[in-house]
Amino acid sequence: MIFHSSRGCQVCAYKDRKDTYKRQLLYDIDNMVREDGKWVKKPYDSRVVEERLNKTITWMYKVFDEKTAKELIRSTLRYYWYKNFFTLMNNHR
Repeated sequence: MIFHSSRGCQVCAYKDRKDTYKRQLLYDIDNMVREDGKWVKKPYDSRVVEERLNKTITWMYKVFDEKTAKELIRSTLRYYWYKNFFTLMNNHR
């Protein structure tokens, strides 16, 4: 599998691709969409969020091998939980 990047380095392209999918997964979880050049949070609709997550995760498995895709999903969910948990705890203080 070959990844291309504007920087020319295949390692950089691979990392860029992983970062892109991680960001997209976070946007899907938060139900954020791009409107007028800005990311906007939409009202939560479980059907829409489920469709978006399914599409992103399916593409992750198509682009990366199974081990990489699983690790990327795990690390993204850990990051999401950590970010939201500590934000919630800081708001209670």
